[in-house]
Amino acid sequence: MISQRIKKLRQTLHMTQTEFSKALGLTQGHMTSIENGKRNITERTVMSICRTYNVSEEWLREGKGEMFTVSGKNNLKQLAKDYHLSEQEQLLLTTFLEMPAKQRKICTKFLVSWAEAMMKTEKADSIKEVM
Repeated sequence: MISQRIKKLRQTLHMTQTEFSKALGLTQGHMTSIENGKRNITERTVMSICRTYNVSEEWLREGKGEMFTVSGKNNLKQLAKDYHLSEQEQLLLTTFLEMPAKQRKICTKFLVSWAEAMMKTEKADSIKEVM
């Protein structure tokens, strides 16, 4: 049943219903109803899930084949080529993208804090140079 596959997908991604549904423009309550089979899933939602989470439409609708499409890895290969990414940079991106959503948020907050601290340090150093 598609509702069970949606729940399985969400759990595989280590996401809460709120996180999963927010990315799709749905409410958590709506997602609960879908997962419980109380609400039919629209065509638009099916396509949004496939596009947002790189999910195979055939798997989502019928349970056949692999859960995820390979385009995510192909996209990374294309990014690596376009931006001349080293092996280490590719590994960094892959590791980040494979983290559960909560860990990615923590990591992102840390990096933003670090960048802000670096900017303050550079600004202070610039002021000292002028004096």
